[in-house]
Amino acid sequence: MIFLLLMIIVCNLWISSVRSENMTSTEQQCDGSVTAARESRSSPAQSAPIQKASKPAKRRGADRPSAPTFWNDFYANNTWSHEHGTVGRHLVTEVAHLNPGTALDLGCGEGSDAIWLAQQSWHVFAVDAAETALDRAREHAAALGLDHSIQFAQCDLVVDFPRGQYDLVSAQYLHSPVAQPGERERILHRATQAVAPGGHLLVVSHWTVPSWHPKMPNASQVAHLTLPSPQENRAALQLADNQWEILRDELADFEQIGPEGQREIRQDHVLHVRRLS
Repeated sequence: MIFLLLMIIVCNLWISSVRSENMTSTEQQCDGSVTAARESRSSPAQSAPIQKASKPAKRRGADRPSAPTFWNDFYANNTWSHEHGTVGRHLVTEVAHLNPGTALDLGCGEGSDAIWLAQQSWHVFAVDAAETALDRAREHAAALGLDHSIQFAQCDLVVDFPRGQYDLVSAQYLHSPVAQPGERERILHRATQAVAPGGHLLVVSHWTVPSWHPKMPNASQVAHLTLPSPQENRAALQLADNQWEILRDELADFEQIGPEGQREIRQDHVLHVRRLS
């Protein structure tokens, strides 16, 4: 009997060790207790392990993949190499003048925004559903000597969300073709809770698409995207009165060049708010 108990204990310890080493647990991979947050040279925001979603995510249909599956497949077949050199224009405009602190980058992709933030002396926790994209982000950050300022982690925000509060929470184009109704809204509302007092939340969303882009939403496709309106973006945050200052809430025009060299103006919605208390 004693021998059997010892064998069970040894097996459990071995399984725990393997899980920790390989980071197969979503909870470990999306661990918000980042060194970057603790080492901030400004007033560091507190950070802790992930928080499970308050409501369990609805089961996806058999024809709709999970976010990690969809985005891993996407990045396996596409490389947005321009992300390595081009930071989001709205992030630069809204954040360049802020005092560096701790930042949470939601849906970081191949890491261009997180890398730019680190270059501006921010300490960044960057999460994405696609480990394929994160591998590229880690490689590029290490090549630039920024791997001590950024921690990348795989995280399905529908299920898990990093705990703690940050001086900046950034959600740039946080759209997913495989999201269930209400998922994006819940993520954005949870993002407001991750902002430290005096901190900033920047949400940038697609509003229009160029004429050469397939129309959205397209119900004939298994994965299709519905673009939220500026009013829906604001409503998703559920900002309490007298607790937030709206710094920018407007549509921003920019020119985009099409596959045949055609030029067209498209619009993003830029929503930048600061938490007062």
